[in-house]
This record gives sequence, C-alpha cells and structure tokens, in this order.
Amino acid sequence: MKEINKAVADRMKEYQINYAKGKWRRKPVYPYFVGQLYLIDPGDESGRQEYEMLLDGFSRDPDEEAMLSAIEKLEEAFPEIGGHIVKTKKNIIMICFDSLVPDIPTDTDADLSRNQIKLKIIRWRC
Repeated sequence: MKEINKAVADRMKEYQINYAKGKWRRKPVYPYFVGQLYLIDPGDESGRQEYEMLLDGFSRDPDEEAMLSAIEKLEEAFPEIGGHIVKTKKNIIMICFDSLVPDIPTDTDADLSRNQIKLKIIRWRC
C-alpha cells in the first residue's frame, strides 16, 4: 500500500494539487485534498488486487473556480481510460479517475465546500 500512496502523492505533486494522506496537518492552502486508501479485492494467485482511494477536496472559494480547476487537473492526472501507470520493482499500478460527488454539505462551516473523488486503483504483482 505504501507504493500506491507514494504514486498518488507524487502525481498530485507533479500536477501541483495540494494533497495529504489521511489528515491535513498544515495550515490549509485551498483547495486541498485528503486521501484514504481502501482494499476492495484482496486478489488471488494471479497477483491482481483492487483498491479505491477516496479524495475529499475542500475549498473556500465562493464560486468554486479553484476547486473545479483542481478537479480537472485530477481528471487529467488520472485518466478514466488507460489510467496513470506506475512501475515499481515488484508491482505495476494503474490509477484511474472513477467518480465525483460534488457539493457535499459540511455541518460545521457554511463557507467550506467539500467534494469527494473516487480513484480506482489496480495493482499487479510482478
């Protein structure tokens, strides 16, 4: 799982998208995304495993232009068809944009907007 988290973090950095795994621990720079990785299919003897990463995106931009721009960057960084392929010493990892849930209400702060993106991830052991 470390390789998957690193692959996502490296790609986010490459596309200049503010990202943290698990929890944002610095002063917020909006928009930013926080990711959680989940094992969906533990695989079998073929070495294929399936994961999903939920990215919660947060913004304070009233017209949400910055958030929409970040979402477009994510769609470009992790194409839905073909995905972003990463080769490591022991694995091949494909990361694809899967879905977007826009405008999720936040109970604590009316000015804070939240969107959730799901990335589909497949890892093959070599």
